[in-house]
Amino acid sequence: MKGGRKRIRKPALELETDGDGMLLLPDITEMKLEEKKAIVRAFLTLHYRICSRSDKAVVPWSTIIQSQDDFVARKYVPADVDLKEPSKLQNWDTMALLNFWHAQQEKGKGPTFLFKA
Repeated sequence: MKGGRKRIRKPALELETDGDGMLLLPDITEMKLEEKKAIVRAFLTLHYRICSRSDKAVVPWSTIIQSQDDFVARKYVPADVDLKEPSKLQNWDTMALLNFWHAQQEKGKGPTFLFKA
């Protein structure tokens, strides 16, 4: 039997929601980079599943990298950051995304993040 590696999926991180069902970001000040990346992955995956109305939808990272503006309005992402597969994010990208979304969350005006339908 030829051997192969079966990719083991990382368990999805559970994010809390507010009374309106919007995802809430946790405090990240004491977290390591891998934990922050897991939050970015969970945050984007859950928003993509909400948009696609499928509990098993998979974020098309390679397509998003090629044409981010087709998937996300610029107002939901910091100007100097492009979305990419979370494991490929650098520390400053991860921090910029999480801080930006957290600030949006704190304002409480409109959604923190949305994929285009």
